[in-house]
Amino acid sequence: TSEIYKSTASVYYANISIAPNDSSRIIISDFYNLGSGNEVIGIVEGNRIELVANQEYTHLSSTYIFKNGTGRIATDYQSIQWEYTVDDQSGILDHVTATYTRD
Repeated sequence: TSEIYKSTASVYYANISIAPNDSSRIIISDFYNLGSGNEVIGIVEGNRIELVANQEYTHLSSTYIFKNGTGRIATDYQSIQWEYTVDDQSGILDHVTATYTRD
C-alpha cells in the first residue's frame, strides 16, 4: 500500500539474496517495483531487516531515495512485512507498507 499510488493490489516479483562477503546483509532486487536492476541493501538482525538509509536509485530519469525502512520476517520464513519511506524528489514522501511472500 502506497500513500502516493494508493495501490493495494500491486503484485510484482522481488529477489532476495545474501550479499557476497557479508552474511548479515541482503540484496533485494526490484524493490518498490522499479525493475530488476534496482537493488537495495538490508541488514538482517534476527527476524528484522533494516534498510540501509538513503540509498538512491535512478529509474526512467527519476531518482528515488529509500530514506529508511524495516521488515519483519515471519517465524516460518514465508513472508516479510515491510514499512518504508521513499522520496521520489517530488516533494512528497511516500510511506509504504508491503508484504513479501515466498514463491
